[in-house]
Amino acid sequence: MTGIIIAIGNSSTRKNDNTVTAINAVFAIIDDASKADLDNAVATPEKLGRGRTGKIKITLDTDKLPKLGLTTASVYLSRFPGDKVGEENEIPVSAILLPDFSHISQQERLNPPAIHLSAKELQMGELKSDEKKAHTIIVKNVGKSNLEILDLQVFNSALGVQLKKRVLKPGASTKLKITAFGQNLKKVKGTPRVLMITNDPNNPKIIIKVKVTSKK
Repeated sequence: MTGIIIAIGNSSTRKNDNTVTAINAVFAIIDDASKADLDNAVATPEKLGRGRTGKIKITLDTDKLPKLGLTTASVYLSRFPGDKVGEENEIPVSAILLPDFSHISQQERLNPPAIHLSAKELQMGELKSDEKKAHTIIVKNVGKSNLEILDLQVFNSALGVQLKKRVLKPGASTKLKITAFGQNLKKVKGTPRVLMITNDPNNPKIIIKVKVTSKK
């Protein structure tokens, strides 16, 4: 049993003002890999008339995901033979693969690691293109067994991260340094974030939001 979070982005496609399909944002958590029956996409029906709607079923095979954490991909809708790929016929898909806790022992369940962060949201204000700013978060293990930081990812190039230790004994702590780079902020859509994957069964996925914008 593997935990998956899937996000399917908004997408709509048009040809001669005839709407072919529209996909709304969908967020789902799949705790069983067998239920994630993205290795193909099927449209029903394959052709749509003006003003009609349809469904697209996207299948995700978790065994093919390269590692824990975030994986992104795109599905493109072909509106006619020879159609080119672009933003207006793209469905962005992202999946976060979580650790499998289904096989841990009873002893491990009774004595799990537990992560605690001094902050889960940082306020960095505005940055000029030639500026950078860093903040430090204290990561502590308040559980009863070793805490492992299995993966640490940034969602875009505006952020950089440094973690001193990836394994923490009970009661131990370490520093997570998050740096925002002004030169890359103009490319960012939405709030920059840091993703942390841990072996804490109650908090396998932690997202740290960084409130920072580009100064005009």
